[in-house]
Amino acid sequence: MRFLTKAVAASLVAAAALLSQPAFANVITIGGGPATITCSPSCEAFTGGSPNGSNDPTAAGSLSSTVAQLYDGVPSNESDEASKLSILIGTAGLFIGTDGSKSASNPPTTINSLAEYLVLKLGNERIYVKNTSGGQVNIVLAYNGATGLGLSHFTEFGEADVIPVPGALWLMGAGIAGLGFGSRRKKKI
Repeated sequence: MRFLTKAVAASLVAAAALLSQPAFANVITIGGGPATITCSPSCEAFTGGSPNGSNDPTAAGSLSSTVAQLYDGVPSNESDEASKLSILIGTAGLFIGTDGSKSASNPPTTINSLAEYLVLKLGNERIYVKNTSGGQVNIVLAYNGATGLGLSHFTEFGEADVIPVPGALWLMGAGIAGLGFGSRRKKKI
């Protein structure tokens, strides 16, 4: 019986350790230069969608967890950002007529957001980011000596898909707890 109790306790400790692990963070290099964004727990940035070396998206792009392409940032308004984001996603018109939530001028270099997509206006260019964290994402911008990429504002579009804790995890915890309580009973003969 003691073995069963120790096994249950060890399982509970292992499950608690697994749930308390620090969130994954990824670093995305902006435009091949020294500037980066660090996303925790995770995000991806758009690349491609600009044939012939243009920096204005005209086709669906692809997502990368390591590189963000710089796209044309003029004109600087939510409508144009929404239009270009829709093109990159491959669903032209998805955000047309929907205003994004634009931050104030001169935002900090740390952004916390529950939005599904973020557009960061850096100098005369933009990067398009998808929140893949399943909830709130924390984005930290680091210039690392880069010039001309001052963050003037960011715009949020949509709401992130929240990933719930799987029901099986809760069921497993309840089963382990039941084993623990069951092992404490003494059999009467």
